[in-house]
Amino acid sequence: MSSGSLRRRLRRAVLVSLLAWLGVAGLPAAVSAQEETEQPAEHALEIRIIAQRHEDGRVEFVVQFRNEDEPWSPSAEPPRRFLPPGAPADTWLFSSALTITANAGTPSAYVAGEVRVVVRRLADDRIEFGLQTRLPGEAWGDRLLPEQRFVPADAEVGRRLNSSPVAVTLAGGPSEGGVGVVQVSEDVLDFDMIDVHSGETANIRSVVTGRTPLLFWLWSPY
Repeated sequence: MSSGSLRRRLRRAVLVSLLAWLGVAGLPAAVSAQEETEQPAEHALEIRIIAQRHEDGRVEFVVQFRNEDEPWSPSAEPPRRFLPPGAPADTWLFSSALTITANAGTPSAYVAGEVRVVVRRLADDRIEFGLQTRLPGEAWGDRLLPEQRFVPADAEVGRRLNSSPVAVTLAGGPSEGGVGVVQVSEDVLDFDMIDVHSGETANIRSVVTGRTPLLFWLWSPY
């Protein structure tokens, strides 16, 4: 075989390879569409706040949530949930955060988001309240103010006042599953763990609450 014939064959091989590469690289729209279909769906959830005045003048705030066409959940109680009497006027205060998880207690559990109640006493002694949400890795969002969001100055002691529902969007996860509120202590660290048997990743705040002692057994193959 002559050197000229070999060079021609090499040029043809390089050209074919280049065209094949361009054919793949020239389809960014199809690749993007495929990537989009693989993204996990987001969770939509309705949340409402329940306010209740106590005999000592404090006002308590708890949270209920529900998926579409489902009944309201039992009340979730943030550890810090009371507005004391004599709170400064026109100053927004916030409750402890409630962590919302999906597939809690399973290897595929993950944190879908956090919510907290925000409240302030007005100059006329009414109390205004709302909600803030935070997705994993993000800052707290704007205040979500329900249409019904005021505790009258003369609210009856012991009467539960429900806000209007607020629709929130939570992060999706690797698999479909119901969502729930885990009342996690603020002392629980926010980090991911890997199940050595299944390889699944779970955030520690999605599987423990901090109400009981937790023992870590750190293992290394080295």
